[in-house]
Amino acid sequence: MEFDTARTLPYDAEALFDLVADVDKYEEFAPFCVDSRITQRREDGFDARLSVGVRGLRESFISRVQLDRANRTIAFRYLDGPLSNLAGTWTFTPVDGGTHVRFHVTFSFRGRRLNMLASKLFDAVSKRMMDAFVVRARSKLGRAAYRTRTGRTTTAKGAI
Repeated sequence: MEFDTARTLPYDAEALFDLVADVDKYEEFAPFCVDSRITQRREDGFDARLSVGVRGLRESFISRVQLDRANRTIAFRYLDGPLSNLAGTWTFTPVDGGTHVRFHVTFSFRGRRLNMLASKLFDAVSKRMMDAFVVRARSKLGRAAYRTRTGRTTTAKGAI
């Protein structure tokens, strides 16, 4: 299964990069995330354990996260857990008025029956993930200053 969504937000690319990279805080706002921990730091990123739960069911998985500030990209890939595959990227492209943020993810479960069930929920959950980050950006960054492509500094008006 694959999902791709994008939004243009009135915030600086580096501030949004930091917000997405702050995996330890995901349990505070990300949909269905009940626990999130960085388990090992590396020079280019970290490994993280996320636990998701819904209606009494809870599963945990470990992903390797690669932080590429120079290219404004955060990539993640599955290491261990109940899935057979998980990979994705967040990209942050400065544009006039803020940053174009793209979230792309692919995943599959072990077992055909779980894949069939998950496919019905996948798009909604992935969209909720982007929506949760938009709300988080609004609450954490507020009237954040950002630099336009022409180098001028301006302030977001709070509308996303």
